[in-house]
Amino acid sequence: MEIPLLVGAFIGGAVVGSFLNMLIWRLPRDESILFPPSHCPKCNARLHTLDLIPILSYIFLRGRCRYCGEKIEPRYLIVELASSLLALLIVYKFLIYDYEPLLVLLYLPFTFALIAVFFIDLQHYIIPDELSLFTIGWGVAVDGIRIWRGEQPLIAGFIPPAILSALAMGVLIILINLLGRKMFKKESMGGGDVMLGGGMGACLGWQNALVAFFLAVLIGALWGVILIVKRKKKWGTYIAFGPFLVIGSIGAIFFAPQLIDLYLTFAGFK
Repeated sequence: MEIPLLVGAFIGGAVVGSFLNMLIWRLPRDESILFPPSHCPKCNARLHTLDLIPILSYIFLRGRCRYCGEKIEPRYLIVELASSLLALLIVYKFLIYDYEPLLVLLYLPFTFALIAVFFIDLQHYIIPDELSLFTIGWGVAVDGIRIWRGEQPLIAGFIPPAILSALAMGVLIILINLLGRKMFKKESMGGGDVMLGGGMGACLGWQNALVAFFLAVLIGALWGVILIVKRKKKWGTYIAFGPFLVIGSIGAIFFAPQLIDLYLTFAGFK
């Protein structure tokens, strides 16, 4: 039973990855996600079934368009592989290792949205509101299921925890941005980061979202230092923070409890 489940997760993740590639191309360009049908961005030739098989088409076509021969960006293969592997890992952890099916329902769509955010922000320095609003809405919806099942109480008798966590994370990033503006006389984070922070709070809960945020800050700072040392960036140059929020969020999905426990032990609270 486990093997078919994992194979299904991998294949399903690849199919979703193919859809994510379309979002990554079209959302930053304000193009419809429905029309026109899938086509080569170089020659505009309409792609057919054999051109759209996730992962395999890229390999069989050797990374080139069947119609014009132009090179296909490796990002298409990377996104489909990332979607497949993360889907497999989430299903393994939350359906096989720890049986928590509601977390699979929560984390799979959240993770897929994060993958799209990662590549869009990395290339275009924007985080589409559509993706962030989806993560907020999805987190609140799954929280509503928990409340309905009696697994999660309302805060103060009427506030869903996911909404409060989303607001808390958004406010935290706004405050850090204001502090950065005061210290460095420039924006340190954008509105897209604030919205994505809200999605992190809604889907991860405030504790895990804090872990994700501090992982993002740590990894982002280390990456910035590496770029400065290699003279690829100058001090004060803007670096997209969305990809690091994505990395931190995925890290929190799998390791937040262990990291929280490690911190409490190190700080002497345990």
